[in-house]
Amino acid sequence: MDVTIGYGSLLLATGSAASGLPAYLPGRDFDGVLTLHRLQDYMNLRRRLSEVDDAVVIGGGAHAIETVTSLLYLGIRTHWLLRKKTCLSRVLDQRASDLLLKHIQQAGARVYSETEVLGIAGNVGAVAGVVTNHHQMIPCQLVVVCTGMKPVTTLAERCTLPMMYERDEGIFVNNQLRTSVPAIYAAGDVAAIHNPQSGIHETRAQWYSAVIEGCTAAAVMTGQVAPATRTFGVPWHATRLGDLSLLTAGSPLARIAGSVTLADNIKGTYRCLTILDDQLIGYISLGQAQADGLAIKRLIDEGVSIGAIKEALLKGHFDARKYFAQQSSISVRDLATSGKLPVVRTTQRLSPPMTRSLTESGTQQSLERRKHEVTRSPSIVESIPLTTFPRITAGAQFRSINIH
Repeated sequence: MDVTIGYGSLLLATGSAASGLPAYLPGRDFDGVLTLHRLQDYMNLRRRLSEVDDAVVIGGGAHAIETVTSLLYLGIRTHWLLRKKTCLSRVLDQRASDLLLKHIQQAGARVYSETEVLGIAGNVGAVAGVVTNHHQMIPCQLVVVCTGMKPVTTLAERCTLPMMYERDEGIFVNNQLRTSVPAIYAAGDVAAIHNPQSGIHETRAQWYSAVIEGCTAAAVMTGQVAPATRTFGVPWHATRLGDLSLLTAGSPLARIAGSVTLADNIKGTYRCLTILDDQLIGYISLGQAQADGLAIKRLIDEGVSIGAIKEALLKGHFDARKYFAQQSSISVRDLATSGKLPVVRTTQRLSPPMTRSLTESGTQQSLERRKHEVTRSPSIVESIPLTTFPRITAGAQFRSINIH
């Protein structure tokens, strides 16, 4: 029986699916091979830990790193397999990655760089070990897969009106989370948000973005204009890895004509600033001290001059509360003396797309994609010129939902 449900506004929050192991990989269905993505996956992992002495973790991102440190904390011998030489290769440079890998190794993990799994060995249907491309057999009772995720864009693909999306990159939205189809919004892992630095749309599967997207979607769909005027700005991520704190913000790997990179590596800590025209465009902090991630993100989003605080940012002495309090006092003083209201600047104007060179020294495919982005037409979503949407992919607007 089909049921039709009408709506005034529709939010697509279909999430993502784990990439997992390749379908052709021998042994991927053995008992003890776990792909971590949803709550049930972690409940299953927790249930098995009492029977595990050795575990293999596959993946090179933040999810894999956090899983490795958690297993070590629980006393499980952990083998970490990295496909590349470095971890978090999209946001960490070589020195930051080396420091993090050294820390993980000192905590007890065995790290295998440039290593891929060719197959999983089993015993009566249960995991017994993994075979690598270096013809090495690593005995284990558990294989944990943390190889990323892909947004679920099925509803966008089946639309009868064109909805802009890319199958592996999500449904494209503007800063109000509107899709290219009126009255339809997208949020969460399926939403591809505009990056004001690179000029492309990308999903942001981090807790902070999830909170902001939820608040924004609720505000826009219920007509609360004020909370819905914020922009998402540059991406950032903060996490705790054992006794190390990691923070990345903006585009720390950007290599642009005129940009300068400053790094400080001392006593087991590392900080790196990427600066363009005296404005911070990327930041990495790795060490025991917890950097103020939102304050660093704000510096990048607002495009302020960091000449006076450059040394403090590099050495980890930046006092965000004091700095922004001083900036507020200066603004009030200027208003009192001039009688003119300050100019309200938006993130997008102060953080223009980096068109002078390719962010993160991308591949030829990335270059072609950026070239394609420049030629795309402005947003058509209810005449709100907030972002430039990527190309239209055939799909359909749902004016009703049929439930079988």
